[in-house]
Amino acid sequence: MKQGDVVEVSIRGSAFGGEGVGRIDGQVVFVPFVVSGDLAEVEVLEVKKAFARGRALRILQPSADRIEPRCSAHGRCGGCCYQQLRYDRQLALKETQAAEIFRRIGGIPEPPVKPILASPLSFRYRDRAEFHFRTGKDGRLQAGFMGWREHRIEEIDRCEIVHRSIEEKFLACRGKLRGREGLSVNRKVLFWSDEESAQSGAAEEAAGRGFVLRHVRGQSFLVPAEGFFQANGSLTGALVDAVTEASGLRGTEVVLDAYSGSGLFAIFLAARAGRVVGIERDPAAVRCARLNAERLGVRNAVFFCGDAVVPSSREASLERSGADVVVLDPPRIGLGSGAAEGLARLRPKRIVYVSCDPATQARDIRRLTDLGFALRSLQPLDMFPQTSHVEIVGLLEAR
Repeated sequence: MKQGDVVEVSIRGSAFGGEGVGRIDGQVVFVPFVVSGDLAEVEVLEVKKAFARGRALRILQPSADRIEPRCSAHGRCGGCCYQQLRYDRQLALKETQAAEIFRRIGGIPEPPVKPILASPLSFRYRDRAEFHFRTGKDGRLQAGFMGWREHRIEEIDRCEIVHRSIEEKFLACRGKLRGREGLSVNRKVLFWSDEESAQSGAAEEAAGRGFVLRHVRGQSFLVPAEGFFQANGSLTGALVDAVTEASGLRGTEVVLDAYSGSGLFAIFLAARAGRVVGIERDPAAVRCARLNAERLGVRNAVFFCGDAVVPSSREASLERSGADVVVLDPPRIGLGSGAAEGLARLRPKRIVYVSCDPATQARDIRRLTDLGFALRSLQPLDMFPQTSHVEIVGLLEAR
């Protein structure tokens, strides 16, 4: 097998990350945008010592699980690698892959994975999305998403997973930029859906102009316009419920909400806890969290700007007294160096670990199990239909 070869490949599985898995002359080959059970004509693009990569030129015999993708950019855009797969099979695949990752990386022989929670919306579910704008060498504006495993922009006119108002804002922005001659652009722009835009009011004025308003379980949250918030509003309430249930609060506990953002988990947990301490690195998010608590009448939650795991001197009392429950929702890279040890010093009875990257989550949970915690449950939620990503709420308890 060599680069440029065109061969028939029977796809026999799916790798975490969205690529199909087949074999050529006994060697593993990864092929995107195919389905387990497909027979595909594949061009070999890259040959490594342990594996190869290819692209499907055509499907010779489709799998029973294959469907027609909605998006005209499917196969080129780097986003929706599962649009060709029935949604029920997407869910089953993510559940299976979550268990496999915790076996392989987490070192857990029988991961306690619960049935995955499906998204009420499998299309048009994203309430926020980031688009790329760049002026090409020919002077023409390129606008869209990054291509699959490529450093080029795949230009689009339509995206099937974003809210329609986001699509409209993207197209309007693109039109304005294309109308400005001689303009050189190279940036990313984050758009939010119209239904999440803020209304004018005292708290909104206090937060400043750079924010949006999100609604979850009947509550509204101020969020920095350039900050983080769950992108799938149709399933965010279920995510809050899963975190609340895993926390097991009875009304008297001290809760540390690490990476607390704008206070989403902390404010819902405060109704069931004695005291909640939120720690977040982003000053704008901390400001919004404090305003959210004030607006919603939450008096037993405080928010600090600082390291998301190891309390600073202002929160030193927390390290001395400990925390009954710790809730973690770190970025994709997971916990930093020494963070697991810092958590262990807080002596929590429970740790609720929320992550959209099962690989780094499994790595961190393995560290925590070495420090005296036992993994009790893993609740996957399909916050990202049509993609390979999955959100997981993990529950650990002190042994």
